Amino acid sequence: MKKKRSSRRKNTNLLKLAEAGVIASIMTQNMAGTSLRNFITNENPSDGVTLMELFRGSPAVLGVKGGLGRGGTPAMSMGANWDTLWQNTKANAVPLMLGVVGTPIIFRAGKKFARPVLTPIRGLLKGSGVTV
Repeated sequence: MKKKRSSRRKNTNLLKLAEAGVIASIMTQNMAGTSLRNFITNENPSDGVTLMELFRGSPAVLGVKGGLGRGGTPAMSMGANWDTLWQNTKANAVPLMLGVVGTPIIFRAGKKFARPVLTPIRGLLKGSGVTV
């Protein structure tokens, strides 16, 4: 008979979450030419390529003469935004790769040096479902 597996609640690791945020920020800076916050929230659409522009297209790039597509909606071309993303990626390939590869290494080394500080924090967060 197979032993029943006990289900344990997964913990949220704050350091891994921070590391993922730093990597995402590096990627949006080098690929989209904007901050992670602006990429997601579209606060300043003129500052690089945003997520909304990637999915819907940019109103500045009109695909049909007159600017209106089928049903009276603005005609937009997503190709120009993806081309911009690709051009930025090629132009910033070295800093992008250094950031994406170097960030986990820096976080791993930082965890070793910050161990005396992190140990008491782990004790305080024990049982809350959040780890450091």
